Amino acid sequence: MPRNRKPLAIAVAGLLAGIVWPFALPSGAANAAGATVALPQLASFHEMVVDDVGGNASHGYIFLSQGLSSGALGTGGPSQTAGIVVTDLSGNYVTTLDAGYGAEGLALSPDGGTVYAAMSRASAVAAIDVSSITPTTTVPSQTLYSLPSQTVPYDVAVQSGKLFASFNPAPYLLDQNPNDVYYPVGQSTVGYFDLSQANPAFQVPTDASGNAVMGEWYSAPGLAADPSGTGELIASDESGTPTQVASFDVAGNTVTVRAPQQRLAAGTDNSGDPVNCAWAGPGRVVVVPGGSQVIIGCGSPYAHFGYSTADLSLLGRYGTTDYSNATAIATGTGQLALGAGDTYAPDIYVYDPTGSTLLNAYDFGESSTDSVTLVPGGLALSPDGSTLYALTASQADGYVLHIFDDPGQSATSVTLTAPAAVYAGYVTINGLVTLASGPAAYWATVTVNRTDAAGKTVSLPSLHLAQGGTFTVTDDPAAGRYTYTATYSSSSGTVVAAKSIAVNVLPNTSAITATGSVKGSGTVTVRGTLTFNGTPAPAGTTITVSRNENPSLLPATPLPSVTTGWGGAFTVADKPGFAASFVYTVTYPGDAVHGAATATVAVGTSK
Repeated sequence: MPRNRKPLAIAVAGLLAGIVWPFALPSGAANAAGATVALPQLASFHEMVVDDVGGNASHGYIFLSQGLSSGALGTGGPSQTAGIVVTDLSGNYVTTLDAGYGAEGLALSPDGGTVYAAMSRASAVAAIDVSSITPTTTVPSQTLYSLPSQTVPYDVAVQSGKLFASFNPAPYLLDQNPNDVYYPVGQSTVGYFDLSQANPAFQVPTDASGNAVMGEWYSAPGLAADPSGTGELIASDESGTPTQVASFDVAGNTVTVRAPQQRLAAGTDNSGDPVNCAWAGPGRVVVVPGGSQVIIGCGSPYAHFGYSTADLSLLGRYGTTDYSNATAIATGTGQLALGAGDTYAPDIYVYDPTGSTLLNAYDFGESSTDSVTLVPGGLALSPDGSTLYALTASQADGYVLHIFDDPGQSATSVTLTAPAAVYAGYVTINGLVTLASGPAAYWATVTVNRTDAAGKTVSLPSLHLAQGGTFTVTDDPAAGRYTYTATYSSSSGTVVAAKSIAVNVLPNTSAITATGSVKGSGTVTVRGTLTFNGTPAPAGTTITVSRNENPSLLPATPLPSVTTGWGGAFTVADKPGFAASFVYTVTYPGDAVHGAATATVAVGTSK
């Protein structure tokens, strides 16, 4: 059964107009953030779409195609077995559709009633009737829209009543050897079917000279459409570095080039470093509702960047981390989920619709024997942003679907706790880093700064997280008022969460009080109490003792040390053996926590 949905939020006008630069559970088990389900039926992965648009036509399915990359299609040809794995919105397996057709890119109709799939081995795009899918369905009710014979369709997108498909050209034989097939490069392009027609024919728009209006690509590009239907369409080639991208207006009867095909190498990010975007394949490029911006995960520097669809100029940066590999957007709200593949940093970053606030971060955890990684393109959001879907892969568990509820409700934080009273010479602060999916990863780094009342800031040594996301700050400042700030960041510098705590460090006032007395045969007794900051010292604290004749020019005589008992009390018993005036010195030498303290007691003896 589909998961219960929240009402679809009203689209926010001018979304992203002001970009600010800036564990696995058993299959089907629920946790506070959602569910985790293993998918052994999934042998490979190309693209994921979620039929969660609401309304009568939506049936609550997740579709995962098992195709190849565009470059792999152009090198070795279509997959022989790739079909479409279907689950419900809780990740429970339903069926596998069209195995053997080489399913590649996927797109969903606006009403959720049809899923379109590029069938690389059929030279066609399948329009699958979602209502025909049952647990026993392997070939659904569908219409095949044919491309030219032997061409290899790769990605699909629906925009302004048209179904667009990118494709590689038909191969040809070398030396008449049927096993020696050559797939031409540099001749791939994009065409479309007009869905307003009863039997639409595939059209490749050309200019007056017969050149393809939508460009000629090294291999078939990925496609991304504005979900609000403005006519904006983006094509991006994942095969080269930097990525090649072009934008088109397809709202009318003709296709208009807005930003011509170009490599995204120009411009700088907010640090002044050149931007060199790469790997912009399906599931890694999204158009912001309204059509003015496109967001792409980049590989140099590691981050996601926003570009103007009008001219592909650089607009802003979304901090993520190394190996940016997935991009998803809630089509009704503009909320963003951005994925990466770093080991010691979060795998997913969720931003608010303005792009200015990092709401949450998620991590899938690591072990000494296995690495769990977000697969390229493996993110999706429900239209209202209330559910986040993420696909991971690991050697031990294969493909696993993670479903997180309420990704926009902030659950990522750093917490700090300090003792009620802190004294000079030793400060201990305990911390915890919690992500939306649970404790932050073991051995991730936390940086800590100490700022005094005058505003001077000192950087303390960085700390690594222990199991469970915990860490401990130790410091030895003088008395005064300080602010300690702990910051958890990705390896590329994105601040995930930070917390400050004010600490009033009191003067260290260790003290000893002591009195002496003599009994009959010359036995001296010195009694005293050791306190730390007005509080009795713990039992077992060592006190050193010495005796000196007064007046005397001789050095003091060390006596056996004593230890405190209950209430910080201690007793020294001594029998000098002769009559004189003595001075007993009792000393607490201090340690890393407390300062030293000394007291002297004058005692006179007689035979």
